[in-house]
Amino acid sequence: MVVGLPLTALLAALAGPTADLPANGELRTGELVAMLGLGLTVIAFAQLVGGVHDLGRQALFARLDDRGPRLAGYLALLGGASVGSAVLLLPPDGARLGGLALAILAAELAAATTVLVRLRRTAMPGGFVDRRLLAVALAGTVATLPLLAGGRWLLADLEPTRLLELGILAGLGALALAEYALVLKLSWAARSP
Repeated sequence: MVVGLPLTALLAALAGPTADLPANGELRTGELVAMLGLGLTVIAFAQLVGGVHDLGRQALFARLDDRGPRLAGYLALLGGASVGSAVLLLPPDGARLGGLALAILAAELAAATTVLVRLRRTAMPGGFVDRRLLAVALAGTVATLPLLAGGRWLLADLEPTRLLELGILAGLGALALAEYALVLKLSWAARSP
């Protein structure tokens, strides 16, 4: 969570401008860019959940449990296939793209939930989340949101060229991660005697 939360916020907050970068020619329409942005926003959260799944799966393997990861894989396939199949019922427009991103999120949620439940039952019945560390990570992520909102406003107001837009996005990312790291450092320094 310490690593994934700021990256999720960064991609989710800047999904629209990021989606605008690869759109070229006749594909550079407002509707397609909006759908790509929606897909990137959903995938931002899916990558965070996917990280939880990956770490939980490795923890189960470390306990020589291969049934839990296999079950998680089956449930991920079932969840992703179910949502993906339902998405095919949508009209063939931009809504399908967002729906397919939701299928990825559904698969990751099913897998992450499975490994976490299995870990909680077998390996760590007392809990495995350091609430103080999670609170610090959340505080650091929230601290970056005004910067990211300001960056989105700046990009919308300036309407920069693509190269400048890429530079602004990279700069915003670096500033947001530096701000996040500073909040973590200050929070940990305040906790130590």
